[in-house]
Amino acid sequence: MSVEIGIGDNLYLRIIGVTLTPGSPGNYSGRPEDCYESEPSEIDWTDQELIKYIDKKEVSYVCEQALSECYYDELLDQALEDFDEDLSDRIVQKYEDRLLEKMEGNR
Repeated sequence: MSVEIGIGDNLYLRIIGVTLTPGSPGNYSGRPEDCYESEPSEIDWTDQELIKYIDKKEVSYVCEQALSECYYDELLDQALEDFDEDLSDRIVQKYEDRLLEKMEGNR
């Protein structure tokens, strides 16, 4: 998985090899042994690059990890949004596949 965010005029930051760990809302009621604090979502990545689009062509530049870490919150938000969209697409595809199987089985 890769995640891309805009950071300037036609300039984008892309992180590659993204691992997303969704957070948990926590549980604050019930028996004490069943309670736990919420945990925030986290992302890790293996590489990063700056992307500039010139005449509809993508040009990439080497980027230091420190720069991408400055945009951590924005990258996390985009990763969560991309994950939700991907998950929704997979659920819809699975439903359509099952429906198609049932229709073919009734022939």
